[in-house]
Amino acid sequence: MISELEKAIEGQDDWDTHWSDLNEEAEINPAQIYRHKLLVTLIIDLMRDRPEINTIIDFGSGQGDFLATLVPRIQNCQVFGFELSRVGVEISRIKTPAASFFQHNMLLDAPEISQLRNKGDLCVCSEVLEHLDEPHIFLRNARHYVADQGFLIATVPSGPMNAFERSIGHRQHFTRESISSLIQSAGFDVIEVWQAGFPFFNLYKIAGVVRGDKVRADAEGVGGGGSTQPLRLALGLFSFLFRFNLVNTRYGWQLVVIARNLA
Repeated sequence: MISELEKAIEGQDDWDTHWSDLNEEAEINPAQIYRHKLLVTLIIDLMRDRPEINTIIDFGSGQGDFLATLVPRIQNCQVFGFELSRVGVEISRIKTPAASFFQHNMLLDAPEISQLRNKGDLCVCSEVLEHLDEPHIFLRNARHYVADQGFLIATVPSGPMNAFERSIGHRQHFTRESISSLIQSAGFDVIEVWQAGFPFFNLYKIAGVVRGDKVRADAEGVGGGGSTQPLRLALGLFSFLFRFNLVNTRYGWQLVVIARNLA
């Protein structure tokens, strides 16, 4: 019998349709590319100092773009992705056959992936928590897979929410204080929070707010190969400008949290 919680989750966001419709747009989204570069650089630096890291788990791995970026840059690691969407898992397995992907709903008391319990030396949760009505449940369940003394790196958006973000299910955006409190409440020790992306990531977000309801059609046009040359040029310009973003200032709207499981 399907639980009431499971029914509610199924009715909120159709991620199979989302990844079917917007996979190509996600691949060329300069905000995603920027975020993934930040994460890869951070992880490589951390692994250089912590050679004992050999198991990486990506919670909410989407259609696999992050692990497709990370895996070619690392060696001697087992890499896993957990994703709610069946379509996301199918796309991910094609993009990154060197990683293992599981379809897994981390908001439910579903059977665990027992072979990975307490095995994640370094775990990632990128752009997931803002989609959840009860992110503390997700984090509590995620912690079952993080090794003792293992790291959790999370990214979440800050700043204003635009129409496209609402259309793909953003429930909230965070501040440094609110994301720290949330992650600590799940049993992690927050080591550091970066506020990345000033000034050009912020400008990109503001452009999305100004664009209003048209931003969803823009995204679908890019993915569908429509007449979007001006938009593609704009995305290319932002991709160039993002090279000059500052990694950590009080004004950045891309939050990056580094935490540790001290249990």
